[in-house]
Amino acid sequence: MTPVRRLWLLSLPALLACGGSGNDDQGPQPIIEGDKVSLEIGPEGGTLISKDGQAKLVVPPNALASKKLLSVEPKTIAEGPVYAYEPEGLLFAIRATLTLPVESALRDQEPLITKFFEDGSYRHHATEFNADRSTATAQIPGFSRYGMDPTRIKTPGVTANIVGSLVTLDFDWGADVRSGLRAPFLRIERARTFTLPVETDFMTIHAGWDSDTSYTDTFVGLGSGVTHYYRVAGLTAGGEGALSALAVVPDPSVGAAPPTGLSASLRSMTEVDLTWDADTTADAFELERGIGGAFIAVASLPSTVTSFADSGLAPDTDYDYRLRAIRAGTPSDWATVSASTRAGWRSLGGPMNRDATRKATRPALGVDQSGTVYAAWTESGDTDGGVFASRWDGSSWSPLGGGLESTPGTQDVLRAHLVVDPMGRPIVGWIESGAVYVKRWNGTLWEDLGGDAVEGTPGTDFAVDMAMSVAPDGTVVLALCQASSSGFAQEIYVRKSGPSGWETMGVLSSQTGMVAAMPSLVIDALGRPVVAWQQDSKGPSTIVVSSYNGTGFDHLGGVASDEALGQAAFPSLTLDGGGAPVVAFTQTNGHNILTVRRFAGATWSDLASANVSSDKSAYTPHLMMGRDQKLVVAFAEDGAGFPQTMIFVRKLETNGWITVGQAVADARAYLRAPSLIAPGQASLVVSWEATSPDGSTTAAHTSAFGL
Repeated sequence: MTPVRRLWLLSLPALLACGGSGNDDQGPQPIIEGDKVSLEIGPEGGTLISKDGQAKLVVPPNALASKKLLSVEPKTIAEGPVYAYEPEGLLFAIRATLTLPVESALRDQEPLITKFFEDGSYRHHATEFNADRSTATAQIPGFSRYGMDPTRIKTPGVTANIVGSLVTLDFDWGADVRSGLRAPFLRIERARTFTLPVETDFMTIHAGWDSDTSYTDTFVGLGSGVTHYYRVAGLTAGGEGALSALAVVPDPSVGAAPPTGLSASLRSMTEVDLTWDADTTADAFELERGIGGAFIAVASLPSTVTSFADSGLAPDTDYDYRLRAIRAGTPSDWATVSASTRAGWRSLGGPMNRDATRKATRPALGVDQSGTVYAAWTESGDTDGGVFASRWDGSSWSPLGGGLESTPGTQDVLRAHLVVDPMGRPIVGWIESGAVYVKRWNGTLWEDLGGDAVEGTPGTDFAVDMAMSVAPDGTVVLALCQASSSGFAQEIYVRKSGPSGWETMGVLSSQTGMVAAMPSLVIDALGRPVVAWQQDSKGPSTIVVSSYNGTGFDHLGGVASDEALGQAAFPSLTLDGGGAPVVAFTQTNGHNILTVRRFAGATWSDLASANVSSDKSAYTPHLMMGRDQKLVVAFAEDGAGFPQTMIFVRKLETNGWITVGQAVADARAYLRAPSLIAPGQASLVVSWEATSPDGSTTAAHTSAFGL
């Protein structure tokens, strides 16, 4: 029979909900419908607060594998008021933190945060209180309805001992168990992992064990280094108590196992980042660095540390690192890894031109989720040309079919763009004789997507520039810079692929006297396009950013550039880890300075420095968010002499913009128009076009860092 319980929640004045990463200006905003508050939260984590301001849910990073719309709403059930969280049944990989108010009448009754199920059963959670016990906090595994319950089901402490391959769990009820609250049964859970377990690692191995009897389990995988983790909860016919603390059983036959997952990555020419897996069996770690076999001690680190930044190193030098764990005063074997502070950029296959006699321009890059790199570019010769695409197979570029151009061998092609859809299929778009064509590779050949995407009358309205992106559902979105046959009324048309062809979503910069150019396009977490472009009027050209609202486009914060610094050009747009737009562009302030700015909810603000480039003119930046959730920008910049331009790649770290490797330079060519992708956590690939000083030849090149 379910015990009689009372739930308590405070009646509190309505407050606005907060969301995202704690910065409303930079993260997703909550949606309020009546008493229900919803917020989109992804792998970066976020905070959802109820409308009355009293129920606060903090989702940590990596608790969710993808973005989900979470909601909270006050409800009343038979037992009393609760907060209902949706989607029902959602399970976090890492427990979220829930905070609820505690009515004063409950504060001396040892209430617990409790999850209530549709069938009337309930589950207590281990609960902590603030100093005056007015609020309660618990770690929760997933979603249902939560409230405060004064009834306590006792859960015992658990200890584990292993003999041979048999693990025995013993249960300690302590001396303060009150009559009638000791649970007759236990639910027993186990996780088997090399690292600290997450919520999804646990499985129930017994759903109703006699709470007075020890439990025996078999240790699976002796010698593999795996650790077994156990926890239990008291169980009655009506509900469940809070989970116990973990009982940890390391593999007894691998006492000298070295740390796992040791890896090294180059941060700069004088810094190396080292990371390794967490190890609950270790008391401490010892790290050493060596050159040519001679090692010196670098650091002694507590067991909770899983990374180390080694700085002050010599440039262009190879290093060896070794790490060992200390367990009960005994060191383990060494785990080893090699690292280098060399420049790191290496050519991927040399020039990519299909025909070395033709000029190759504007190479574009794309990457799928597995890290496979694709490239597309245009070529033009004296008598022929085309649009081409290839895949990097690890040692060379493998062509994806022949030319993609609509008219075979045409010279009138420019502005190739490449994206990879959610199914891993490369999509290439380009401008040909003023028309815009898009094709998708199906593994065998290129499929046309909807014919000419230009809005208006063929031959009269034509495209002079474009940008392309792909939504999570596979919809291709284009931002087309179009002009009439007279060359005036240049505007940005945003169009998307549909079942019956290309559909217009909106037209930008249609004001009288305005001329739009150089579009850059990204898709936000809701699948909506955000566009940046250069807008020319009677004064200095400016950078404008607009976001699609479902029916049209809204300008974000006026202009992103600073009109006092002169002409602005070459916008490149991305989204930061919280979904806020970030744009890079150049401004003519004596020379072309490169600026990166982020939209902070109402205005644009500089990131780290107003001038990311040095004292030379910068051109054609490409900005992106790396897989390590750090902003990276590639750009061309003038040199003091030959080479006249070089390609720089810089990453935004906590101490500012850090150059990745050395600048890419070629004494025989001018370098410009870089395209940038991140195939992995610590790798980058950049492409560019290289034109000979006399302009007679242009080649497409690609280099990789850390790949």
